[in-house]
Amino acid sequence: MYAWTPREVTSLWEVPDTETASLMSEFYGKMLQENLSPAAALRAAQLEMFRTSAPFSSA
Repeated sequence: MYAWTPREVTSLWEVPDTETASLMSEFYGKMLQENLSPAAALRAAQLEMFRTSAPFSSA
């Protein structure tokens, strides 16, 4: 962990760079543009990825 960091998002497993970039883009977009709390923004970003990513996508 880093000193003077109030919050940190980490993973317990290895994740692909492309998917991580998409998740973080969604996360910051929801937090900054929609004024969601960090926890709510992360949850919303996760749900968005579940809805739009195979094999979870219904499209």
